[in-house]
Amino acid sequence: DNHDFYACSLLHGEEVIDTYEDKFSPSDQSKKIGRVSYLSKDNLSKINFNNGDDWRKSSVKSRIEVLKKAANSLQENANLFYALLVKEAGKSLKDCDAEIRESIDFINYYSAQAKKIFNDIELESPSGEKNYLRHAPKGTFLCISPWNFPMAIFVGQVSAALLTGNTVIAKPAEDTSLIASEIVKVFHDCGVPKDALHLVVGGKDAGNELTKINALSGVAFTGSTSAAKKINMNLAESDGPIKTLIAETGGQNVMFVDSSSLKEQVIDDVVRSAFYSAGQRCSALRVVYVQEEVAQEYWDYLKEAMDELEIGDPNNASTDIGPIINQTSLDKLNRHINNLKET
Repeated sequence: DNHDFYACSLLHGEEVIDTYEDKFSPSDQSKKIGRVSYLSKDNLSKINFNNGDDWRKSSVKSRIEVLKKAANSLQENANLFYALLVKEAGKSLKDCDAEIRESIDFINYYSAQAKKIFNDIELESPSGEKNYLRHAPKGTFLCISPWNFPMAIFVGQVSAALLTGNTVIAKPAEDTSLIASEIVKVFHDCGVPKDALHLVVGGKDAGNELTKINALSGVAFTGSTSAAKKINMNLAESDGPIKTLIAETGGQNVMFVDSSSLKEQVIDDVVRSAFYSAGQRCSALRVVYVQEEVAQEYWDYLKEAMDELEIGDPNNASTDIGPIINQTSLDKLNRHINNLKET
């Protein structure tokens, strides 16, 4: 049943519940998909992250085993994540499939990297002594993930930090809290200690407040450039050692096409990059420059391809383009369209 889904903050394994609000699907505002409790500012200020050392002291081999188990569990529960990605993020089935696979790829990739990193590397040394380079966990990482890849980027950030022995405070985008909550439950069930992975369900302001916690060692962030700058300032102003910021932000993706290119391939790639995920990826194609001599021919061809795309309910397998994530984003797009029409 739809209403079984709920998300609230999980701190040291304890559910912290303020008030629940109903959550509706972006593809159908009348469809209730679950309940979400966002952490209040009051409870946010009370958070204490004196984490247990067990995870940090565990061997890289045992951490990889736990995360591989989580990867298998994500695969086994693929149907659950298909349902949630469609309902909460408005993803088409094609996009869901790619995203679940990417999540598992992330765990496998970071497991392989962790194995390499945690090998002692012997350095060139003067005669009579041996020096080694050894890597160690940094401490606590805050992982702030976006709604456009609510599973893949969330899993990527969290698994990278966990595999390297860090403890994690995960703060997913408010629009996709249910997905994040289910992933955290999988990680806990597969052996990630509850004091090594915390979930904070909250709005944008929660993410900003969390970046002010002095106990942090660093932040992994995917989102807007303006938010990344703000996080950077918060970290710079905090006390203690300099904190790490790993930020991936938006940009303009551009394609250049000349007359030697294969038309079908170009149109395929343009459509896939510009319109899949309803164009809401940070890597989505924004601008195409086409050589003048072939521009009209390509434009006609592209128009036909765009006419073939099916916009609609992402529950239907035939749908290519689902909904925009929320009203704010939709208003922004409509404003942009009107500006372009006026110029």
